[in-house]
Amino acid sequence: MSSSIRNRLTRGYPEPKRALRPEVLLLASFLVGDAGLAFGACTPAPTISRTPTVEASFWGLHLAAPNYLPWPAVSFASARTVATWPGVSWGDINVWNGYYDWSALDAYVSKIASEGKEILYTFINPPLWWTGYPSTSNLGPWTNFVKAIVARYCNVIKYWELWNEPNSPNSWTGTAADMVAMAKVAYPIIKNAGGIVVSPGPQGSSAWLRDFFSLGGGAYVDVVAIHGYTFGTPEKIVPRIQDTRAVMAAYGQSSKPLWDTERSFWVKGWTPGYGVTDEDQSKWLARHTILEASLGIERSYWFMWEETETLAGLWNRATWKTRTAGKVYQVVRDWLTGRTVSCTLYGDIYWCALGSSRAIAWHIKGWWQKITVDARYTKTQDAYGTRGTISGNQIYVTGIPVMIE
Repeated sequence: MSSSIRNRLTRGYPEPKRALRPEVLLLASFLVGDAGLAFGACTPAPTISRTPTVEASFWGLHLAAPNYLPWPAVSFASARTVATWPGVSWGDINVWNGYYDWSALDAYVSKIASEGKEILYTFINPPLWWTGYPSTSNLGPWTNFVKAIVARYCNVIKYWELWNEPNSPNSWTGTAADMVAMAKVAYPIIKNAGGIVVSPGPQGSSAWLRDFFSLGGGAYVDVVAIHGYTFGTPEKIVPRIQDTRAVMAAYGQSSKPLWDTERSFWVKGWTPGYGVTDEDQSKWLARHTILEASLGIERSYWFMWEETETLAGLWNRATWKTRTAGKVYQVVRDWLTGRTVSCTLYGDIYWCALGSSRAIAWHIKGWWQKITVDARYTKTQDAYGTRGTISGNQIYVTGIPVMIE
């Protein structure tokens, strides 16, 4: 990996391209060409439905540079396009009005598809030349881009997230009404091409989704998205999801799947003076994941495979090895996939049943506590993968989840 790529991965999102000179763009238009049907004709939309079982499709990742870095050593089903390098955002592709540089997204799509993974494309980063942004009085550029990108990739990209973090000023400065107008334009284009429309994914609270739905936005989405950052203990995801479910119910959206399209452990500024370790990140990842699965989240995208300065990755860019948290991700994936998960809090201990033959437990404060379990449980495995046997129907629970069977 070149030093420029390595340095790029130490910063958060890749910087967007700047508008190029018209003469450069004219040349680019000849070199890159139209949207066309470069990846084949459109195919019917996949079936989406709510299921109580944790499916293989639950597991999603963000990949910073899939064509330049080792492929992830964990099992996952889908990749989300935010923060990949080279950039594949609207502003990166639509370099000038009517001109599209598809090269980066072509390479990304080809790599992900060749590995047998699905793609969630997220609209983000409007081009600098879009006059009137974010006013919806000029939706021509948006309409043209959605038509172009969907026509080109409708055979290989089936899931389209309408925007990234619309309640974050560094991602969107328009209103919920503006986003509803954009969704109204994009929805028939995507649906007619066999795609699934995912709502914009807000972070922090459900207030933005409430505004979006109150203005009629629910009519233009098939899936509801959130970003599951808690900026604190992983158990804070429980009231966040419960509140989102309440908002969905209030606006007739309860029948739609709920996805977490971006989540991670915040390693800087999480708690002043708090020393963040691999163990802390592993505990957070395992507990957050189990709770999301128990609350009916049907897809969950970890940000990201590669570590960054501010968010917990699963792969160490310095050693080129899977981090402890990455190994925990795989263990938890193996625990949950194909099973139902039902969690109950008893005092400070979470007890999560995996069907009738397995269960997971942990202490939310991280303390060691001995508990008595049913005699049918004879073996243990903690989230690090360490196995043991149960003696006298008793086990110790700590901050790292342990599975018993």
